[in-house]
Amino acid sequence: MKTIAYYISDYGFGHATRSIAVISELMKEDVNIIISTSFPMPIVQTAFEKKHEGKITYRYNENDLGFITKMNSIDVDIDKMNVAYDAYISTLPERVIEEEWFLEENNVDLVISDISPAPFLAAKNKGIRSIGISNFTWYTAYLQIIEEHKLTPLKEAYEAMDYYFALAGVNEPDWAREKTEEFGFFARKTNHDEKDKLLELHNRDGKYKLIYLGLGMKIDIEDLDHLRLLDDPNVKLIVSSNIDIKGERIINIPATEPEAHHYTAIADVVITKPGWGTVGEAICNNKPLILINRSHMQEDANTINFLMERKRCMLIEWEELFDLRLTDEKWLDLSKQMSVEKVDNQLNKLVDSIKSKW
Repeated sequence: MKTIAYYISDYGFGHATRSIAVISELMKEDVNIIISTSFPMPIVQTAFEKKHEGKITYRYNENDLGFITKMNSIDVDIDKMNVAYDAYISTLPERVIEEEWFLEENNVDLVISDISPAPFLAAKNKGIRSIGISNFTWYTAYLQIIEEHKLTPLKEAYEAMDYYFALAGVNEPDWAREKTEEFGFFARKTNHDEKDKLLELHNRDGKYKLIYLGLGMKIDIEDLDHLRLLDDPNVKLIVSSNIDIKGERIINIPATEPEAHHYTAIADVVITKPGWGTVGEAICNNKPLILINRSHMQEDANTINFLMERKRCMLIEWEELFDLRLTDEKWLDLSKQMSVEKVDNQLNKLVDSIKSKW
């Protein structure tokens, strides 16, 4: 039986949701998986609760820094980021040593990381095969925020990965020592019975337009009560548990909901920051997208460009969100996205490629 060490970025839930999709498929094989993460650990554990007992081990481990955003904004706080990065990167050598010990102690056969840097160096030093899965790396993500010479340790870490599974919208160097493989969007598979249950609960007679608003789990936002979207009595808003907004036409996703992707599946439109996980769920469920632009986030720009070239999203600025109203004309424009060639969920293809590396 193979043992896989699977590292999930601590920033938000997007890395975790796509990792849950991959792990769910891998668990159909004769493998043990040790999942290392911190912030998204509750939803990871809930996703596999009472499933695969004895085959999944949870290890609370702070893997990476992510982003720090400004109060009441989805934009990066550059000053705070630089202070936090200096503190984080000073600990990287210690993190690598700790992971080397962990990999050896647990007889790990394969390392997968989305997309924390230290595990790649540890795996290389211990002669263990590694796979990076992501549409970006923290090296390129920080290029507009932190002076390039300070990013050398991250660059060296990513250069240690054996295989890079480059996801849709990627614009990265050829990191892989062995091979880079390209994959389109993927997401957890929709259970249509669960989807129907949610529609019965929240939109039984089809009266409402359901709008999914995805701002991320590490975004500190207030004052969403005055969104013009809610001026329309035929609109219901689907929001995550960290969004402080209540009302008869607000659907709050429970904090530990293990199947939160089904809320994307019931939406008529998805409005979101350009996080790859939510975008992937929308694309795989053929939902119209309205993306909220963010400054200083290169991976967002890459995703936006990828989708705009394919006429697969509408773009707005953060300030426009509050006054946004979905008129009949806008709904017509959004519907045109659904006529674009439907994208196949590439989850099985990606998992098959992982299995070929054992």
